[in-house]
Amino acid sequence: MKHSKSILALFAIGLLATSLLPAPASAARSKADELIAAAAKSKDTDTGAHLSLKERLALLEAKNADPEETATAEDNKTEAKVAKDTKDTKDTKAKKDKKEKKKKAPKQRFQQILQDDSYIYYMDTQNVRWISMPHSGGEKIIDVWIRLVDKGAAEDASTSASASTSTGDASYTYPAKYFLEHYYIRPEKQQIQFLSELEVTGRPQNTVQERAYNAQNWEELVPESVEDSIYHAVVDRMKSKSKTGGIFPEGMSVRDAVEEYFRISL
Repeated sequence: MKHSKSILALFAIGLLATSLLPAPASAARSKADELIAAAAKSKDTDTGAHLSLKERLALLEAKNADPEETATAEDNKTEAKVAKDTKDTKDTKAKKDKKEKKKKAPKQRFQQILQDDSYIYYMDTQNVRWISMPHSGGEKIIDVWIRLVDKGAAEDASTSASASTSTGDASYTYPAKYFLEHYYIRPEKQQIQFLSELEVTGRPQNTVQERAYNAQNWEELVPESVEDSIYHAVVDRMKSKSKTGGIFPEGMSVRDAVEEYFRISL
């Protein structure tokens, strides 16, 4: 009798413990049991026969998900994709605009280096070069052309250039009248040598007459003179250009090389 009472007491305790289990845990087990049963049931179907039990469970969970949460997730993905596509489009357009702007603004050949009350001075960046000074044993000097434009003419040319750009005309406009001056510059001794001056109306002709190089024509710099300002402006811009390289020194033409090394005047 006592044995039967003990069994009944244990059974009662078991029922009490089961009733005290948290409801969510019981619901979770029930949901899991349903998913396992459904997965097992669909094991031999055509749509799920190739899937593992774990994959079937995941598929069933997706089917039983909250439709509103699924729609929200899809909307978030769509918004993220639209934002990414918009950013990519803007980046592509910005790069294209930058490239087009670079094409439309070619480097100017004549760059302003100084101005005074009467003229604006421009350096020819295309022909400026380091050369070997004749009969010097390798000393390098700078060969440079300088354009002098009257301030009034420079303003007119600037206005004309702006008008040409606005109308799509990329042709170059020469100042009505200007001067071209040719110099040798000697950085090692801080000297300058004037070679020629050409008064030009419109486009220049290649008929300038220059005096021959003469070591006695080197001039010392007078502080704050035009030549002093030209000297320092040109030297500053030529510091980044190498003085050596190639068969001949950089900037030396075949003609210059023949005259320098073979003492043959051409």
